Amino acid sequence: MSWGYKITIFYVSFVVMILAYVFAAVNQDWHLVTEDYYGEEIRYSDRIQRTTNAAQLSSPVQIKRDGNGEIVLNFPSEIAAPVGKVNLYRPSDARRDQQHALHLDANNRQVIDASNLKGGKWRVQVSWEDQGTPYYAEQIIVLP
Repeated sequence: MSWGYKITIFYVSFVVMILAYVFAAVNQDWHLVTEDYYGEEIRYSDRIQRTTNAAQLSSPVQIKRDGNGEIVLNFPSEIAAPVGKVNLYRPSDARRDQQHALHLDANNRQVIDASNLKGGKWRVQVSWEDQGTPYYAEQIIVLP
């Protein structure tokens, strides 16, 4: 095989590789992390105040996953009757996000079944109000 054929094969394979890369890049799903991005930015100062309120509690809200495929939220004893929600936020795929109402048991904890959640990184966001004071806590967990 002469060097002219080798150069032609090299250039053709290079063009095919570039076209495959462009095709893959065009078909990639590019979406915003949240649909209401600008509205979230405006509400960010409110979240800072809520986080500050949560930091002033006697102990922080503990958000953990256990070995039974559940996410467990433990609240401090001074939280009497919270009203709020728990968001399970998937940064890589907004279609998998879930929202749960906050319902604590007698031990000031809530258990969320995570067996139906896809493995990977999840951000658990807890927003609640207790006796007129707003609170916010967030924890990143990784599910297997």
